[in-house]
Amino acid sequence: MPVTATLTSGAPDTVTFGNSCSKALGECPISITSGPFPVTTQVNFTVSPDILLPGVPKNFNISATTDGLYSEVSVTSILTFTVTLVRTHDLHTTLETSSRAFAYTGVSLAGNPIHFNATIVNEGTVSETFSANITAKVLLAIDNKISYIDINLNGVWDLGEPIVYDNVTSLYSAGDTVIANGAPTLGTALKTDSLIKYVD
Repeated sequence: MPVTATLTSGAPDTVTFGNSCSKALGECPISITSGPFPVTTQVNFTVSPDILLPGVPKNFNISATTDGLYSEVSVTSILTFTVTLVRTHDLHTTLETSSRAFAYTGVSLAGNPIHFNATIVNEGTVSETFSANITAKVLLAIDNKISYIDINLNGVWDLGEPIVYDNVTSLYSAGDTVIANGAPTLGTALKTDSLIKYVD
């Protein structure tokens, strides 16, 4: 937004611009903060949706103050602006419900689907056509007995390294269950990796 200060009468003092918009809106840099008459500056507004809610007006001031060097009197002129945010596109979900909040065990989802309901509100200024997608993710669990053989000694499990279910000996033994990538040599040290998880 351009702001121009023009001297109508009196001595040609220097004018300094200021604003109070940071208290109301956020960042509002002024391109030219001061200069001799006539002077034009540019004020740029960056508004966060968290600061300025739709439909809620906020006021801020832009001031122009003469330094009084020639006129011996400092004069301040203040302009008050009101900003109201109007969003063209403003969709958001206000309510989500599901038919179950816990996992199925041994039940086919094909015959026993989980139903989700969502309330989506359009508070924008235009009509919207949209699709709502819901993704159900499998919950992964950790079992500290699931161990691996650190073949390359880099401290983490890598693709291809054997995974076994340890009997709490920290060494691979005949009683351990091989999960993936073949059985290691008996007595090989086992390690755990918190990123190795399973579906319960």
